Amino acid sequence: MSETAFSDLHSPGELDALLMRAHRALETGRPDRARVLAQRALAGAEACQHRPSEARALAGLAYCDWLAS
Repeated sequence: MSETAFSDLHSPGELDALLMRAHRALETGRPDRARVLAQRALAGAEACQHRPSEARALAGLAYCDWLAS
């Protein structure tokens, strides 16, 4: 998936792909990159009101915060 604007993320599949990229970034020790991806997913999920993706993005952001603390 290419870098997309927040408003371009409208389908749950696109949000899922972005969240999977965030997860891989965490697995490879890149929490800053994971945070950026999770923030994009959150904005997209909020825009299309997809609550499951919104919850996953928030959980990812919380995990990034935990790692940073």
